[in-house]
Amino acid sequence: MARLCLPHAHDAPPQRSWDTYMRKRHFILTESPAMASTIESPALLTAPNIDQDPNIILIIEAEPRTHGAEALVLTHNRARYFPPDEFSQPGSREHTPSPEPEGSKTFWTKKYHHLCLTFDKPPKNAGRGFSFGSDKAVCDVLLAPNRTCHHISRVHFYITFDEQGRLILKDESTYGTALSYDGWGGALRRRRFQWILFPEFTIQIHLPNFALDIVQLKSRSCYLEYQRNLTKFLDNSHDAVLALAGLDVQSYGSGSTDHLTDPYSPGQQPIYFPRAVLGQGGFGKVFLVSHLSNGMVYAAKELLKGSSLRNEAAILRNISHLTPSQKHVVQYVDFTEVPTTQLIMEYLPLGNLDDQHKKSPITESEARKLLLQGLDALQYLHSRKNPITHRDIKPENILVLGRGANFHIKLSDFGPSKDIPLLKTNCGTPSYKPPEIFRVYKQRKSEKDPQKRASLLYDNKVDVWALGVVVLQYIVDLTDEELPWYEQITRTVKDMLQHRPDDPFIALLSKMLRMNPSTRPSSENCFQEATRTGMASPGDLKEDKTSNDDNTSDPITAEVLKPELASPNVPTPIVSGTNRVPGAKRDPSPTGPSGHRTKRPRINQISLTNRPYYSMAMEILNELHLRGALIEIERNDQEILSAVELICEEFSRQKITNIDITYSVESQGVIIKACRADRSGEFVLGHFTSMAPFTSPMELAYQLIIQNSEKEEITSPVDMKTRSKWPASHKSSTPSIR
Repeated sequence: MARLCLPHAHDAPPQRSWDTYMRKRHFILTESPAMASTIESPALLTAPNIDQDPNIILIIEAEPRTHGAEALVLTHNRARYFPPDEFSQPGSREHTPSPEPEGSKTFWTKKYHHLCLTFDKPPKNAGRGFSFGSDKAVCDVLLAPNRTCHHISRVHFYITFDEQGRLILKDESTYGTALSYDGWGGALRRRRFQWILFPEFTIQIHLPNFALDIVQLKSRSCYLEYQRNLTKFLDNSHDAVLALAGLDVQSYGSGSTDHLTDPYSPGQQPIYFPRAVLGQGGFGKVFLVSHLSNGMVYAAKELLKGSSLRNEAAILRNISHLTPSQKHVVQYVDFTEVPTTQLIMEYLPLGNLDDQHKKSPITESEARKLLLQGLDALQYLHSRKNPITHRDIKPENILVLGRGANFHIKLSDFGPSKDIPLLKTNCGTPSYKPPEIFRVYKQRKSEKDPQKRASLLYDNKVDVWALGVVVLQYIVDLTDEELPWYEQITRTVKDMLQHRPDDPFIALLSKMLRMNPSTRPSSENCFQEATRTGMASPGDLKEDKTSNDDNTSDPITAEVLKPELASPNVPTPIVSGTNRVPGAKRDPSPTGPSGHRTKRPRINQISLTNRPYYSMAMEILNELHLRGALIEIERNDQEILSAVELICEEFSRQKITNIDITYSVESQGVIIKACRADRSGEFVLGHFTSMAPFTSPMELAYQLIIQNSEKEEITSPVDMKTRSKWPASHKSSTPSIR
């Protein structure tokens, strides 16, 4: 049978327009599958099984009858191109959908045109990665035959891996590129920008006149083999960079300066992708977001009214975070107004003080640390050249970084804050407002003389009162409904002084809760007294038998792994009960704070061989989730069970007898060490951090296996961010350690 030769790009006569040429090619491929099956191309192969082939990096697909499909079928791409199923079946005009794994969102659909990137067909430039553009002399994948077509630059973008083994896309174009994640972000066009291709989302590449879909898997049955291929790829890339003396040469720019005056020139601002809602209320929402260029996770605050958010951003931005005093104020990261107005801050996975108290009551030892650390933050804010008054201190606005011996808090939500010494506005949460705010409000309302009204003000001692109330509510029961609120506080403090006259902690609280602000000490004086009396001495830690880290989080489940924070803007009055008694045990209720029953994989679901390691595996998952190094967005109890089984199998293979988990507040990193039955010495299983968290328990389980599968003993954790600085003789065989 005669074979039909589809015209190639370089065969098109000069007088024929590109559109006319592509219409003919498009018609053959989309309207005549029987004819297309005879096209001279070595790409007519059986479609690859991405789940079982460790050679496949990712698949790019395009729908028929689109410019994207026209780009993929260019002759330059034939070694990587796979047609839809119907084009592989001569004489058939009907398409029979290929079976897909049930529930799989990432399994590629074979009704599309596909282009497959593989390890055995490496890029021309190993140091830069797979290049996509319009110059076939330098590009691995051709998106257009010349630069006049579809505004595709000579090299438009690269796809490669970063030093942690994550797939990334780097734009090098004149007109820019945009990526959408589950449909979000397609309008955020950028130039000279990097995106991480997170496998858990459906990602689409938006080019000036068409779009391409990216297909990759969250997990593979051949994961270990894939990681070995990845390690080799990273080593070759590292060697190529070293051959250029470390220079990352930008040699494939278009050379055009048109974009410098283009009013629609893409921006360079960071992009923060919303992964989940942490909390919401009447004033707005707080999102868990990922920085799409480096993968770091943050909390993004978005209000219905942007004015107070701009004020809060300005205050946080102006606070220096270089001094030790600032370790107790939430750190400012960024402020964006596109696509929405958001304040980007550091993310603390434990949530706020109210969240933690509901999970495990705040002990008196922790309350002492709360007082000292809160005063540390206040005295810094109040002693600035332009003193900052918070004006809304309450448990929901105090974030928690650690519990027990590592108890650590940070003040947040500076929306009502002002950087002036004297104030007049009636604001804050009623249960934590000092008497002078109400008094000034009433006097100003009734005063007719403008000069006298202008003199009716209050100062930053309102923060000292509010912090005192927050601490007080965690050591006593404030539930006397018959007494007015302020009378409850004064009577409680008086009773405590009578029963504990020699306790400096109670003495300081009584001073902070004086009704008259003129006799109430400043935050600086309070902090000096707290440090002078040794309020947070080591003895307090030894006496606290209930504040162990085991009580700081519930068992890891799909519900627990989906982080939730109370909105920092929803006022919550002090409602106390038996759970506020110091040293009270955990609420035995089977439901967590969200009302969902918290379940964990049952031990009888684990194989008999692996059951001895069950508690160790659960301890690792719980601790990493607690410290923000493991973030699970989707509810998938089966994946948790599979991850536990894999970790147990690895521990069984290595004959692990015990593990030791340590946490550093400064680095926010978790180091997991283990010992084997043969007593060959303690070794490091892994070093993980909340700055580069895992997004699923399975990803964590695979990483633990990879880090230890080819090494009998590891003596120190490896930070992949230093990989590019290593000489060739010190390359790591672990491409994605966190």
